[in-house]
Amino acid sequence: SIHFGALKAVDSVTIGFAPGRVHAIIGPNGAGKTTLINLLSGDLTPSGGTIRFEGHDITRTPPDQVSQLGIGRSYQKTNIFSEFTCFENCWLGAQSRLPSSMRFLRPARACVRVAEGAADPQSAIDALETEARRIHEEDVAACHAIGANGASLLDAETTLLTHCNTGSLATGGYGTALGVVRAAWEQGKLERVYVTETRPLLQGARLTAWELQREGIPFTLVVDSAAGSLLRRGLVRAVVVGADRIAANGDVANKIGTYTLAVLAGENGVPFYAAAPTSTIDPSTPSGDDIPIEERDPAEVTALVGMGTTAANPAFDVTPSGYVSAIITENGVASPPYEASLAGLLREEAPSRG
Repeated sequence: SIHFGALKAVDSVTIGFAPGRVHAIIGPNGAGKTTLINLLSGDLTPSGGTIRFEGHDITRTPPDQVSQLGIGRSYQKTNIFSEFTCFENCWLGAQSRLPSSMRFLRPARACVRVAEGAADPQSAIDALETEARRIHEEDVAACHAIGANGASLLDAETTLLTHCNTGSLATGGYGTALGVVRAAWEQGKLERVYVTETRPLLQGARLTAWELQREGIPFTLVVDSAAGSLLRRGLVRAVVVGADRIAANGDVANKIGTYTLAVLAGENGVPFYAAAPTSTIDPSTPSGDDIPIEERDPAEVTALVGMGTTAANPAFDVTPSGYVSAIITENGVASPPYEASLAGLLREEAPSRG
């Protein structure tokens, strides 16, 4: 059950789900269907009763940990374009992330090719599942390679600083920049990693800190504005971040605040590394000036403080290549001048990816 004041949105519902079965929850608008799904996924906490999964009480388990159990959900927005098929609307959703991010383009295109080549709907489903598993395995392997390549750049007894979340919650597993952190820890090179909270959605505080704590990797959470002080005091030996899109000249688009870290690192003589798969490199984009930046809802900034005020909320920023010491990929490490080194990494992957 869950109550919102006097409103009983879900009232004493008892339901069980059998493995391998498809269950439908049917009811009119306002019946509480979405609220029930929100309870099961951990987005809402019941006012009473329990939610159990494979015998374990997960009633108060956070959504990110619920997803780690294999309990996922999709969010419905019907008839985005009524003339499009369901598949075409999903493809459009992947395309919508392209202004700043390249991560989803190659997998989405691969899935489209697989589905279009299928003889019938069931064949398409089977082929898409096979392709999804291949994409996942490829991503995990790439992340491990990125981690190893990045760790090779680090000295012993190093301290790192990272921004946002680039770990197993953001990738198929292991992570990109956090993969470098993991590899350095596994090799005995890492003393500590500083994690920026990453305003306004706190991906560092909520996600990266949770991943590191779960694995026993020593870390210290800091507010975003503390990074400059840490760098000036010599407490950070290298900054390692991810990348959502990398231009042909080496400019890096990543979570807002990355550019600030790069400038601070450069001012204090600290290496600044971007770690990302080669799928993030966009040779058709000459520079970061050509990357549109997503502007998100100002409410993300003003929801806790500053209500009633106006706010700018860019999701990403662009770090000019001059501040980037190296770009770490699964195919190797690119160094300036980036036009040549990035093109070389892309040529290396061409034979294996067709």
